[in-house]
Amino acid sequence: MAYGVELQRRPALLLDPHPGAPTPERWREWALGQKLPRAVDLFSGGGGLSLGLERAGYKVILAVDHDARSLATHRHNFAGLALDLDLSSPAGIADLLRRLDGIDLDLVAGGPPCQPFSRAGRSKIRSLVEDGTRDANDSRRALWRSFIQVVEQLRPRAVLLENVPDMALGDDLAVLREMLDLLERAGYEPDARLVEAWRHGVPQHRQRLIVAAVRDGAPFQWPQASRRVNVRDAIGDLPRLRDTTGDAELPYGRPDGAFQRRARTEMDNGHRGIVWDHVTRPVRADDRVAFNLMRPDTRYSDLPAHLRRYRTDIFDDKYKRLGWDELSRSITAHIAKDGYWYIHPGEPRTLTVREAARIQTFPDHFRFAGSRSDAFRQIGNAVPPALAESVAGALLRSVRGIAPAARRRRSERLKDIRTRLLAWAKADAPMRRWWYPGDPWRVLAAVVLEGRLGIDSGVAADFLARFPDEADAKERAVAEWARPLGPRTVARAERLVRAATLLRAGAEAWFESDWEDAAALTDAQMEMVRLVGLQDDGVLLTAGALRLAARFTGTQVHRKRSRSDGRMLLARILGVGADVPSLNAAIVLLGATTCTATSPRCSQCPLAADCAGARRPR
Repeated sequence: MAYGVELQRRPALLLDPHPGAPTPERWREWALGQKLPRAVDLFSGGGGLSLGLERAGYKVILAVDHDARSLATHRHNFAGLALDLDLSSPAGIADLLRRLDGIDLDLVAGGPPCQPFSRAGRSKIRSLVEDGTRDANDSRRALWRSFIQVVEQLRPRAVLLENVPDMALGDDLAVLREMLDLLERAGYEPDARLVEAWRHGVPQHRQRLIVAAVRDGAPFQWPQASRRVNVRDAIGDLPRLRDTTGDAELPYGRPDGAFQRRARTEMDNGHRGIVWDHVTRPVRADDRVAFNLMRPDTRYSDLPAHLRRYRTDIFDDKYKRLGWDELSRSITAHIAKDGYWYIHPGEPRTLTVREAARIQTFPDHFRFAGSRSDAFRQIGNAVPPALAESVAGALLRSVRGIAPAARRRRSERLKDIRTRLLAWAKADAPMRRWWYPGDPWRVLAAVVLEGRLGIDSGVAADFLARFPDEADAKERAVAEWARPLGPRTVARAERLVRAATLLRAGAEAWFESDWEDAAALTDAQMEMVRLVGLQDDGVLLTAGALRLAARFTGTQVHRKRSRSDGRMLLARILGVGADVPSLNAAIVLLGATTCTATSPRCSQCPLAADCAGARRPR
């Protein structure tokens, strides 16, 4: 009774293997005999991605995971081989490659877990590697690298990777940019996008990173959005539980709408009137009262004080009641531990296993092995099958298409764009060298003295002619230089003197933070120093750079989702490698000086020939 309710333990659900599965000895013969395009699902979990692939027209001949319950689920729902392999180890990869040797593959798909990189600057990481105090091969990168290694070895016709948005947006997009570069080097034409799952028939707010790559065929075309589905569409036909926690088998009535009818289509004849796994957790009496008081827009802090068991300053969204006519909040693995984020829209309880599965777009015949918590965890970790089906269908159409002979490969076009940007930067650098890589002191002086990126009045040039190194920036000499230029320049010069005093300790001082505080940099200025001056290979996001990218592609990324789609677009243009800091600087300066908001000088832009929004002479 420690939880305020009587705990109800249910026996773990044991599932038989799929009736159409071949024996291990016959699997290779079975796989080679498949008429449908053959797919492999790595890091498969219980099979949300696999289900979407098969609904799109692929046959998943093999799946890999390292979780016993998920593998039992996959073996029950799919005929293909489900292997327990650790793909972070060379032995696990070797075993997989050996089994697939000689089998022609149409698709390698998966969602490799991606642990965050260190928050230390990548320049600092490089210095630690050079000093021998850090291993150059960060083990946290192993799983996505394993995925790419398998692709490089098996060379399927297409690649599909799904992951959380953090893989795209975290760590200056380092993982995504390197991944796309490796796929290009392997002969693929990759594309990446942050996709809203609700646009593809999933009744929840859920954003995912999708990377799609085609080796041969037409360029990948992203699928069109489908009809929006809400919570009522997904679960409105499931039986009410009233004061119970449900049961493993319950009768349900007639379906209402296309979503509900499709959810039931593959129930076998003996179970057509039965819904499986419509079970939830017991609810405390006081929580039941609180749930009855809530509407979809009620916050936890709105509840009466005697019904709140958690601090409202930390847990303001501790409880969330779903709305019948709205999208659900994203179903995640957290639901296995706490269902209070998913309160039923019509009853004072949390969602059942089947309701969570429906909102993830799993059909009713799909069962989940293990305990109730195991089922919730597998559902929350899964790729929504409807999203996977939509993207995989578009990918299959691209593979079967024929690329126009006259159309340049996207990767070749990007290389040409980078070449032109670097040539422009080389010509511009002698006039504004303090904005380009090579000397962090010059970049620091420029961003402090000029006040905003890309605009130079000659003050920085004059200062650096007098004080070309931080060792030269002594207090008295700088004060004498700044005094005739007015109080604003005096104040900014004093910030530089304070920073220079701290930087005289040596090159390593650039990786300390004290000088940043002394220079009183804004976030944008610090990014410029870090990404250009210190030559980190991140993505420098400015209004001008986003505007240039938007005009170039004919999109609105500078106005909508600039922190996500805009950064991804800039990252795609930048690529990876030693040229990234120079490319960063060139894009920022072009946006500030040439591709201006009101009077763009397109004739002076190196990208005008390929720019969708360029003003061309008539």
